[in-house]
Amino acid sequence: MEENGRGYPGTKLVILMCVGVFFFESLLSFAFGRPGLAYLFSQYGFSMEAVSAGRFWTFFTSVFLHASPEHLILNMIALFFFGRAVETELGTARFFLVFFGSAVFGDLLILLMTQLGLYPVDIPTVGASGAIFGLLGTAMFTRPLDLVFYPYLVPVPMVLVAILYILYNLAGFFYTVATGETTGISYISHLGGLGAGAVFGFAEARNRGRSLVIIFLFVILIPVLWNLVSALQGADYTRMISEVF
Repeated sequence: MEENGRGYPGTKLVILMCVGVFFFESLLSFAFGRPGLAYLFSQYGFSMEAVSAGRFWTFFTSVFLHASPEHLILNMIALFFFGRAVETELGTARFFLVFFGSAVFGDLLILLMTQLGLYPVDIPTVGASGAIFGLLGTAMFTRPLDLVFYPYLVPVPMVLVAILYILYNLAGFFYTVATGETTGISYISHLGGLGAGAVFGFAEARNRGRSLVIIFLFVILIPVLWNLVSALQGADYTRMISEVF
């Protein structure tokens, strides 16, 4: 596969669009307060209610809306790492295919869960998370050993990030189903996006056998890796950096 996505222009464009839309959200919130923002989310966020009302554009527009600065920043950092890896490996056209295809598949799972009574009908889902998880699913097969600095401040293999996020979102989804608690995290769209991206990544991987072996090795090392991740999460990065500098 020719690396025709050098410079990752698609990734940069999506980041710029998300930041631009959030700037508009901020202006709207400043001018009209929370009701203005709520109206924007209801009209352009994704939900069963929106689809039933014929607002099919929400499959696309919901991707670029974000609920808070933290939501935007974390998504854009993840998009930078995962999008760059996929676009450099597969090219810009396939990057967009994975990005939007994964977002749509995640939304379709939301509709399914809504039909089963496991997801609210009228609460809009916003954010690029499902699409970004799709990029992660593809990258775990096409570039499993790429080192990324997300979500930690130390280099972590792409495949490890993917495995941990799969476990985290599965646990979160089953917990919310079992307890009936509501959450601001759309676990099912994350899993849907990641699954769609993984299928595409497996089909596009140069060496599928090697990728499967790497994934298997990381899975069996989960107990050790989990302790490592727990240590990273408990680390005081501010203190560590101040000691170094």
